[in-house]
Amino acid sequence: MTCGLAALSGKGMTVGMSLPAPLYIIASPRQRVGKTLVARLLIDFFRTSGRPLEGYDLHPREPALAERFPDLVQSIDIGHTRGQMRLFDRLLAHNSSTKVIDLGCGPFDQFFAVMEEIDFLMEARQRLIEPIVLFVADPTTATVRTYAELRHQLMPITFVPVLNQAVSVLFVRRTFHPRAPNAARSASLAFRPWCAV
Repeated sequence: MTCGLAALSGKGMTVGMSLPAPLYIIASPRQRVGKTLVARLLIDFFRTSGRPLEGYDLHPREPALAERFPDLVQSIDIGHTRGQMRLFDRLLAHNSSTKVIDLGCGPFDQFFAVMEEIDFLMEARQRLIEPIVLFVADPTTATVRTYAELRHQLMPITFVPVLNQAVSVLFVRRTFHPRAPNAARSASLAFRPWCAV
């Protein structure tokens, strides 16, 4: 999972400056592609490293991540304004902790629309929070189009495509370009069908 952290390596920062707190958004417009698996792997990684950690499960009907880690992950329904306020207020609070969001395909469009509407990226930058989208890809035309549109819409955000080979071996890797402030150092993550959690 270290390649997802490459954008936060701290190169070019001076002594005494704080590193941005990462906010990992594991997302895909499709279901059953491995989003929750990626979120679980990240949470396990950060738990073993002893970092402060918060998780958010945005699958209102099937909060599998919140059920797996009830002490770390909160289930939040962003289908109404109260849930949206609760989530985005918490994402901007406690900027020293690493945050992991398991974004279900149901609230996918709404999450990014609200994010843009409230100018979340500007506020996050001011609070030294670094959003990173781990986009779990699949080879469908709609997913490829969504990935390109989202990268364009959220221009300053780091995007790391996650190519889950258990879903399909038909990926054309060049279709999902990673983008980061230092894009040359960013890499996509590949999960083999035999990965065990």
